[in-house]
Amino acid sequence: MTQLQLLTATRLLERTMPTTTRRLLAYGAFTLAYLISIPIGAGTFFGLASFGENPVFWAQTGAMLGLAFCFYLIRLARPRIFHHVDLVHWAAMTKRLAGENLPAGKEQLTHLSEFLQSSFPSAKASYGGYLNVRRIICEIFASFPPGNRLNRLPQPLASGLQQTLAAVFLGWGAGAVLAFAIQANRLSACRRGAVVYGEHYKEVFAQSLLASAFLYGFSLIAFWILLEPVGWIDAALPSDLGVWQYVFALILTYWIKASFLDPIATAAMTISLLQLDQQTPSTSEEKLQEWVQRAPSLAQIPAEGG
Repeated sequence: MTQLQLLTATRLLERTMPTTTRRLLAYGAFTLAYLISIPIGAGTFFGLASFGENPVFWAQTGAMLGLAFCFYLIRLARPRIFHHVDLVHWAAMTKRLAGENLPAGKEQLTHLSEFLQSSFPSAKASYGGYLNVRRIICEIFASFPPGNRLNRLPQPLASGLQQTLAAVFLGWGAGAVLAFAIQANRLSACRRGAVVYGEHYKEVFAQSLLASAFLYGFSLIAFWILLEPVGWIDAALPSDLGVWQYVFALILTYWIKASFLDPIATAAMTISLLQLDQQTPSTSEEKLQEWVQRAPSLAQIPAEGG
């Protein structure tokens, strides 16, 4: 049985510093945008309602709308963020795991972007492939315990719970499956990754839960620590932030999670899945069709040469 190698995964961040730095700066910029959107929204609505009744209520409403609008804009940019930040970082970690040497500095980013161009030619294609792999993982989760036990519930409640639980606790497996495509430099290799994931699902599921415990546990610790400096800022302000101090701490925690904890969890799952690949016989067409029956989204991954 393979072990979840979180320490090795953490060291990978040091060995892929150019892509790690890009990720840190990119998600730092998104975090800053979230933080700024709150006072901008609050100030705008407070100014508009200052001559009316209850301007504080409108300031709170403006803060929520400002944050929601910022979230919407970043959500629209998610495919490009994934293509230029997440995918490049995963490619660097996958190549390092294979023992390949990478150029230093900015040349590493250029080299990886050019390498990925053949398998992931555009942001839309790469993000679409990533979402498809997530659907495959959800379908595999729904085929085995405990996920298949939710099928007793009425639809669409059952499928909604399965998708939510798979996203929250098994999402790190999508990057591990995509690592097969990165390693082979062809998208069709994701088929092999999905089959290995399914063939060793019991072991992968246990490791995914460990990865989730690591990620959410450290996120909770980060949130608790960040509440202190946010509280200092709150005490220095003329008005009380109230519940917004928890929102600010949560946004800062998101930065730490997205910049460091998420790639560590993904790298640890990638290491495990690549090790399990060595223990798995080659995938025959019959075996592939067997898994297509369990996970229909697997058929959407192009075949060899497709």
